[in-house]
Amino acid sequence: MLARLGGDEFGILMQHCDIDNAQQIAQKLIDNIGRHQFVWVNRPFSVAVSIGIAPITDAIKNSTDLLRIADIACYVAKDAGRNCFNVYQEDVLDIAKVHGDMEWVMQINQALETNSFCLFGQEIQPNADTGNNGLHYEVLLRLIDQSGKIITPNAFLPAAERHKLITKIDTWVTEDHLASLAEH
Repeated sequence: MLARLGGDEFGILMQHCDIDNAQQIAQKLIDNIGRHQFVWVNRPFSVAVSIGIAPITDAIKNSTDLLRIADIACYVAKDAGRNCFNVYQEDVLDIAKVHGDMEWVMQINQALETNSFCLFGQEIQPNADTGNNGLHYEVLLRLIDQSGKIITPNAFLPAAERHKLITKIDTWVTEDHLASLAEH
């Protein structure tokens, strides 16, 4: 069963599938997706994927637990550089996750204090003529780290949500965007 979990996250539930088979399937998905190129305005973009594998064991009490450990495994795969998979291992990954979260919490709080978030506008193009001639944009949030590197929200928003910082970020986005609209 395949389902979109949100944003750019998808989940696949595989019945009667052991870890070895899940790893083989994950690698095939990575290889096939890696061969795909998305073309936009005559410009090719490569597509990358990170996969977290969460074995269903007796310790899993509900779907929330299963999604949490899949998220942790995926986070570790993303942190390893994308285009790879990671199998959840309780002891190793929970410690890495907590440490990673604390790093993000500190960086998010600092970004809120120093105004180190930024917004980008991405034009929305309709698939067909809608009769509406106005321009439409999606507002995209980014964090600029201390070295000036632009960080996408998939890196820091999960920690922000887990540690109740998302409302502060939402407030910053709303205030900054309204100020920008008033200025322009």
